[in-house]
Order: sequence, then C-alpha cells, then structure tokens
Amino acid sequence: MDFTKLPIAVIFIITLIATVTRLLYNAAYMKKNEPDIAHLFLINAGISFVCALILFCVGGFKIGVSLFSLLFGAFFGCAMGLYIIAEAAAIQSGPYGLSMIIINGSTAITALSGALFFSEKLTLLKVLGVFLMMACIFLATGNRKSQKKANIKWLLICVCAMFLSAAVGLIQKIHQNSVHKGERTGFLVFAFVFSTVFSLLAYWIFSKRANTNDGERARPTKEAVQSLVLLMVICGVCAAFYNPINLYLSGVVDTAIFFPLINGVPLMCVLLAAFLLFKERLAKRQIAGLFCGIAAIVCFFIV
Repeated sequence: MDFTKLPIAVIFIITLIATVTRLLYNAAYMKKNEPDIAHLFLINAGISFVCALILFCVGGFKIGVSLFSLLFGAFFGCAMGLYIIAEAAAIQSGPYGLSMIIINGSTAITALSGALFFSEKLTLLKVLGVFLMMACIFLATGNRKSQKKANIKWLLICVCAMFLSAAVGLIQKIHQNSVHKGERTGFLVFAFVFSTVFSLLAYWIFSKRANTNDGERARPTKEAVQSLVLLMVICGVCAAFYNPINLYLSGVVDTAIFFPLINGVPLMCVLLAAFLLFKERLAKRQIAGLFCGIAAIVCFFIV
C-alpha cells in the first residue's frame, strides 16, 4: 500500500502510533535494565540493522539510488550515531534539565529553517506553536534531578548535540526537496546500514574502555539476550514504519509544523499512556508540559 496517497492526518496518526509503540517498549526496557553507553550503541546497532533489512525487503531486495541519496544517507546515519553519543555524554556530564532544554533547541532550529532556506511562510501562530512545543518537551522531560554542575565542556557537548539533532531533521528536509526525493527507501536503507556500522564501532570502543576500567564483565544470561533481541526486533519494525513516513512528511509539511509535532506529540502520548495504562503519577511540570503541547497543536491547526 502506498501511504503517500493517504490524507496527511491519517499518515500522521500512523507514524505517531509506530513512534509511541517504540518509545513505550524502549522505556520499559531501559527502566528494567538501565543500560550503559556501550549497551545503548549495541541496541541502536540492532534496531538499525532490523530497520535496514525490512526496508531492503520492502524495496524488493534491489535498491537503486543516486550518489546524492547515498551520500545523504551516509550523513543521516552518521549524524544519528553522533547525536546518540553527544546526548548521552551531555546527560552524564551535566545537569539533566538544562541539558534537555539546550538539546531540544534543535526543534526551533529545524522548525524555523523552513522560512530561512525553503521559502516557507512563517506566521506568528507558527512561531508561538514552536516555542510552546519546546516548552512541552522541556517540561515533560526535565523532571529528573541531578547534582551535576554545568561547565564549559558540558555546554559545548550540549550545543553539539543540539546541532546534530537539527542536522538529522535538515538532512531529511533537503533530500525531500531535491529531484531524488522518490528514492526514500534507498536513502533510508543506506542511512541505517551506516548507522549500524557506526553504532557497532562505538559499541566496541566503549565496551573495550569499560572492560579496561572495570575488568572483564560477566556474560549476559540467556533471558537478557532474548530480551535484548526482542527489543531490537520490535523497535526495528516500528522504525521501519515511521522513518519512511517521516521522511515523506518532512517534504510535504512545513518545517514549523512538522518537526515540533513529530518531536513533541509522541512524548505527550507516552506521558498519557504512563498515566492511563501504567498508573504512573505525573509531576506538576509534566502536566504543565502537556497543556503547553496541547496549546501548540491548537496553534498549528488554526494556522
């Protein structure tokens, strides 16, 4: 089925369901296992591999792409891998709340880039919606307390993470505004192949460093391996659903609407699911974040 023939609202719903499913399952795994950085890269490598394999199968086991799509796929995959490193390093080296608000500044960069580079009309309501969604993301994610203090090194890492996150979105936008926009599947296959290789290399480096510092680690149990593989498969399948859709939407929806919605709405859905399904209590700032997100959506819909 060609999802591009569906109404935009329906496509948004499909990608949000896939995204929220991945976020919920991923959050449950993280909460139970508390993986270190090396483990995070191994997870990303597995998810990227599953996603690339599924997209390759969907493409008929034959992917023909231009050099443009190949290069931008490589940039996309490497940017995702570097972003994971920078975000993890920022959270580990400084205050969590401030880290999140600086890194989530990428939402404003990508959202406002449409007016600067893609001749998109920027209205006051769009700008208000962007900043309300940024407030939603910050309030919803910045609830964790940290004793770590801010410093120059931490700030530079946060800024790098912010620009890498923005780069991921802008690479999508540039590709879908080119004459090669029809090569979505090939672009993503190569992107996730590069992401797999990059993440495996990072996993090897960080695990080797951890073994040097802490000695050889105990071998994982059979149950731990099964849980890890299941996570990779489920999240990889979800990623194979929403990445082609998000790539398409990035080319047909204004950046000032697409990026805030695709970053903020899944987070709102996860918070609501945690409250309704798992009976988790929401902090006051998370509730405030939900109201900011709802206000942002209203701004986008009445544009």
